[in-house]
Amino acid sequence: MQANFDEARQSQLPALELLISMGYTYLPREEVLRQRGNDPSKFLLSEIAFTSLSEINSFEYKGQVHPFSDKNILATIDELENIPLEGLQDTAKKVYHMIMTNGGKTLRETIGGKTSSHNFRFIDFEHPENNAFHVTAEYEAKGKEHDIRPDIVCFVNGIPFSVIENKKSGTDVKDALDQMNRNQLPDRCPKLFVYPQILIGTNVAECLYGTTGTPNKFYASWREKWDYEEWKEQEEQFAREVQSLIRKPIPDPLYSQICTDLNGATMNHKQLIEREITEQDRGLCGIMQPERLLALCRSYILFDAGKKKISRYQQFFAVEKMQRWVEKEVEGADGPRREGGIVWHTQGSGKSLTMVMFVKALIENPHLINPRVIVVTDRIDLDKQISETFRNCNLKKKVIRTTSSKGLLKLIKDKDPAVLTTLVHKFKKASWNTSRFVDDDKNIFVLVDEAHRTQGGIANADMRRTIPNACFIAFTGTPLLKKDKSQNQFGDFIDKYTIDDALQDNVILPLIYEGRFVPMSQNKEKVDRHFERITKSLGITDQKELQRYVNSKVIKSNPHRIGEIAFDIEDHFCNQFKGTGLKAQLVAPSKFSAILFQEYFESCGLLNTAVVISETTAEEDETDEHKRKVAAFLKKVATDHKGLESYEKEVIESFKNNPDGIEILIVVDKLLTGFDAPRNTVLYLTKELRDHNLLQAIARVNRLFDNADRPKTSGFII
Repeated sequence: MQANFDEARQSQLPALELLISMGYTYLPREEVLRQRGNDPSKFLLSEIAFTSLSEINSFEYKGQVHPFSDKNILATIDELENIPLEGLQDTAKKVYHMIMTNGGKTLRETIGGKTSSHNFRFIDFEHPENNAFHVTAEYEAKGKEHDIRPDIVCFVNGIPFSVIENKKSGTDVKDALDQMNRNQLPDRCPKLFVYPQILIGTNVAECLYGTTGTPNKFYASWREKWDYEEWKEQEEQFAREVQSLIRKPIPDPLYSQICTDLNGATMNHKQLIEREITEQDRGLCGIMQPERLLALCRSYILFDAGKKKISRYQQFFAVEKMQRWVEKEVEGADGPRREGGIVWHTQGSGKSLTMVMFVKALIENPHLINPRVIVVTDRIDLDKQISETFRNCNLKKKVIRTTSSKGLLKLIKDKDPAVLTTLVHKFKKASWNTSRFVDDDKNIFVLVDEAHRTQGGIANADMRRTIPNACFIAFTGTPLLKKDKSQNQFGDFIDKYTIDDALQDNVILPLIYEGRFVPMSQNKEKVDRHFERITKSLGITDQKELQRYVNSKVIKSNPHRIGEIAFDIEDHFCNQFKGTGLKAQLVAPSKFSAILFQEYFESCGLLNTAVVISETTAEEDETDEHKRKVAAFLKKVATDHKGLESYEKEVIESFKNNPDGIEILIVVDKLLTGFDAPRNTVLYLTKELRDHNLLQAIARVNRLFDNADRPKTSGFII
């Protein structure tokens, strides 16, 4: 069976040429099969693996360095080859942790009659040049019901590390991704895909990468990220490097062998060393340079709640810059400390996972002794969410969500190595009870989420009183529109990834804005006359204050106004989105009005809606009718659903994951930050929001979502 001629000529050959120029040794198909014992159901190159692993491994015993025994090395290769397939993701995770960590495998060796255990590694990450890099084309693999033949496979020390599917120019790159994911299905060859860390689909004009199990929509393009001041020079330098790789000649006998492997004797093609740089070239050079490949695989792959995920380019470059950044030391009031700063990555760019990847890099940094990490947020729901994210990623550190100021302080005093998550306000109470306790360790790293809010000012000072030499790195998803205090508190920008960057990368959707006006009328003379009568005993100042309060609070929550807006929302949603599986959030001006909206929708019965608001309590003699109504509503909800937390969990699950469940989620302040529900498509704003609050809210509806009935092509702000 031969490769498609145009596919081979336009995409496969240029990719192989580039990989060979980058340092991969080409292996003919016949040799690859021989290395596998002429058995296409085996996937490791056994002889290369044995030679490479023998060279990069040794152990020290009583002051002398010894090689591992051939028997042990062969048994280790055999174990990796024959690892049982117990679910694609679970087995991929097991393989990842085995081959990606120094000491992923422990072997027992006997010297002079004494047996001892020693760490054995599959990759030499500290010295990439010590590893063996190979590439082959048309790799035949035996599947359960269907055999497969990936276009290109790259190996590190005989282990498949990357699979590339090529399509000819003009063919949708989605075809390459479909083929990649199809090959991982149970009836194809899922066992092959427990080994590779990076999967690439390309059609010359596009080059997208993912990892085992990545859905099509999450495959991403790679871009090099330049310093803002020198981007032009750096971009030109990168282009020169790519061009030099393209121009590197491949010996004629080797090139003829490659052509034969692709299309037999029928393919008589010459290497093109003078051609334009393509997106395929840029992507492969960015991802597959041997040193970059190892760095990406070691520190930038995570298993988040059992799903294998690989870093996007902005996460990779941000974490790399953060690592270099914190190596710098500055003189603080209490001695030397590591340089901190701000990471501005727009909503939807994977900020939480960027934090996790940074912590993973800190843990693996051989130059850092016992790095301690504290993740600080300012809202309970965010604290819960981020602690779950860290737990799901199974780092080598325990994750503790602190429940009290006293508990936080004790953990810091005990120098607990766990990743601590906490609310910023706990530092304030802790600082009152410190008895002047200070931990001046400079290896404490404080990751401050949503830095544009309360983490500046007094809250920030409380943290610094307790841990004065800690390295503070602040994360924000919204631009600092004004001369923001957080920049003064946390330092300079370490990295930026803006809304324009995210749109260009197709990782978020554009937003469409529509203003809708609900006409309201009043008898002004009658209202003014009534107002004068009831405020006759008040002074001018009090009258003006009451007038302001009436305008901003009462009118916005006026039942007639709420009813008119609710009717308009109902009409708009039913005509545009009902029955499509796409959802909406309604931001109400107050808790009282949120309940009025809910009562209206329930009375009409056309929409499935629910309210999620923070808890309110009211005394029995409470005179505020609005507050009493809110408290009564929440009390009933709590009674009907085994508590408010249980109710919220049910509502959010229905909204996020059930296409026929809750259609509109009515909120006031909750679920406007960090709430990720890809179905969420429309934001009905009936409340005035400004600056960061507005930017946080509108980002709820810009997430990508594959919707069967009606494609989600943008988010709508009404």
